[in-house]
Amino acid sequence: MTKLTRVSFLAAVVLGTTVRWMSQTAEACSCIPPTLELERARASFIFEGTVSASPIEARIDGHAVRTYKFDVIRYWKGDAGNAVTLTSSAEPGGCGREFLTGGRYIVFAEANAPLGEMTDTVCSLTASVETSSSTIHSLGSGKAPGSGRESGSCTYAPTHSPGGIPMSLWALAIIFWRRSIKLFPIEP
Repeated sequence: MTKLTRVSFLAAVVLGTTVRWMSQTAEACSCIPPTLELERARASFIFEGTVSASPIEARIDGHAVRTYKFDVIRYWKGDAGNAVTLTSSAEPGGCGREFLTGGRYIVFAEANAPLGEMTDTVCSLTASVETSSSTIHSLGSGKAPGSGRESGSCTYAPTHSPGGIPMSLWALAIIFWRRSIKLFPIEP
């Protein structure tokens, strides 16, 4: 290998390792403040409910999650029935939400079509009833949960792969390295 090729390869390895390290240590949840109009359109389920049990901690597809049970009081969109199970991320940077047992909330949950489940994150308008009077007023009176569906399932499902971005950079580094070998062949 020529000196230039070795330097290029070393630079690609350092860049890939640095980006991979940064992706693991710099996790954060960033949200654009939602409006009620956007949330009405985005959410598959909008309901008021009381957390009826302490959260259960588990791992789903390698991600730490908390599962909460809600007794539904009323709904505005997507009748989930009388009881809903909601699971949210328990990982730093996972945008998960924590609920207090016995707490009453207005929940904006989004369908996760690939898994047939539901998700809610800190980026939605979900909030305690005590702090949601203007949201409740704007939503109207709502409807009592129907008997057409016994229970609903609202589940956090990861929407990104932590290694996705760094792996693509590794691929670019390898492609660059391979091209640099062709551009600067080893001379006999």
